[in-house]
Amino acid sequence: MEAALIIKNLSFRYEEERSILHDLHLTLAAGERVGLIGPNGAGKTTLFLLLGAILKPTKGSVSLFDKAVLPGAFYPELGMVFQNTNDQLFCPSVREDIAFGPMNMGLSEKEVARRVEEASALTGIEGLLDRAPHHLSGGEKRMAAIAGIIAMGSRLLLLDEPSANLDMRYRRRLINLLQQRDCAMLLASHDLEMVLELCDRVLLLAEGAFQAEGAPREVLSEHSLLEKYGLEVPYSLRSCLNREHCPRDKAIR
Repeated sequence: MEAALIIKNLSFRYEEERSILHDLHLTLAAGERVGLIGPNGAGKTTLFLLLGAILKPTKGSVSLFDKAVLPGAFYPELGMVFQNTNDQLFCPSVREDIAFGPMNMGLSEKEVARRVEEASALTGIEGLLDRAPHHLSGGEKRMAAIAGIIAMGSRLLLLDEPSANLDMRYRRRLINLLQQRDCAMLLASHDLEMVLELCDRVLLLAEGAFQAEGAPREVLSEHSLLEKYGLEVPYSLRSCLNREHCPRDKAIR
């Protein structure tokens, strides 16, 4: 199966600071959805910035669909939703923000307009296209940022806390939308119920390394493992922790 993403020996440290990430290895298959969990400060956002060619690794390499990722380059195959949407929305209107990526891909005006309309409809923000992003609520900003990535048609999505600031209706719309996408995804979130529902595999990042990897129900059922790193077993799994049919510990170091 084609690899969407390959990480080898990836390490990073900010100047004169301790190592943030060290010797990470990961292969993400095309179409695979992987959840990235871990405590605050674990380096999840830093990892995304490395994968998105925004930061330069201290050591190691990243390849995207067999193409080496070089810092500062533009890779439309990869779409990233930032944790802070104010870092992503900067145009005078939502319409222009959604159109920004497709325009930089060299698409025709007609195709750009079609993608904007389609992405806004999928995210439920058709009525916000002529609004200024700074006039939107936190949840509306989140959906506008996601619409901009959808409009690019990226084959790999990096989603950094995508359900943050979303009410129940928008959260469910987002989950349904992501379930219907056939692209690969790396989803960093503290919303473990969302990770459980969406992802094929889970990675626990802490202390600069992947501490556990496995099927979502297996990793997210391990109370002692999650508690060690400041996380909780999702509510939907708690009631069956002591039953024989519930997942047992198959997470690996």
